[in-house]
Amino acid sequence: MQKAKGRHSETRLTWRQVLNRGCKYTKDAASGAAKGAATALLAGVPPTLADMGVSAAVGGLSQIAAASTKHVIEEVANRALTAKEFERVATAAWRIENEFWERIIANERPRDDGFFSELKGDRPAAEELLEGTLYAVRSEYEERKAPYVEHIFANVAFRRDISREAANHFLAIGDSLSYRQVKLLALIKRKDETGFNTSRVFDGPVAKRDDCHVIRQQAKSLVSLELIKPVGDPPKRSVRLDSLGKTLFELMSLDRMPIDELLTVKAIFTSHTKRKR
Repeated sequence: MQKAKGRHSETRLTWRQVLNRGCKYTKDAASGAAKGAATALLAGVPPTLADMGVSAAVGGLSQIAAASTKHVIEEVANRALTAKEFERVATAAWRIENEFWERIIANERPRDDGFFSELKGDRPAAEELLEGTLYAVRSEYEERKAPYVEHIFANVAFRRDISREAANHFLAIGDSLSYRQVKLLALIKRKDETGFNTSRVFDGPVAKRDDCHVIRQQAKSLVSLELIKPVGDPPKRSVRLDSLGKTLFELMSLDRMPIDELLTVKAIFTSHTKRKR
């Protein structure tokens, strides 16, 4: 099996080395320096959390969280991976850790309900969810979807209302959706922002293209997963997010998806062929 670039089979990378690789991949992809207040912190250089104004309580919880996730990153990154898989894992680890510490620096309080701790001999839920997230991203060929899958861990780390079982369920759903289904979910929720008429999802004239039939099948899949629900009767059924869809929208941070991505999906429903005269 092809080894990741720059790695040797006898050399085990540390947590910080994996993050450094992920930071480099992020910089390369952005054609510029990686940004974020957490960059120096993850690199192990000053300033400290106290210097950044983080409270002692939040700082203490963050250290418990860090200890719970470091070895998971090392364990997954040091397994037999192709060069592309390692790049995806390292990049995901960097983005997840960076987002987590950005929120810590903003004095957001991570959950303190045992999510990061071993309970009754079972490993921490955080380790389980992080490992699942890294494995999901490792095999994610629709790479534009990867950051939104990664957001699930970063958000669950701060939400006590999401149980261990629910977190794993939402990760499994997020991983199973196509990138266009994720965009459709965001488009429906952000209909006011985009001017999207949700009645076009299942009813009304559309372009006579196979693509339109495919996306309507994808929308039906979202209904079966109880992520969206039609409201009213044909031919003017509106569509809204179901309760599970609203939570997944929040966990995947789909409010941060660029509007241009949403408009590409909207165009499929709003364009139609002109009748011949």
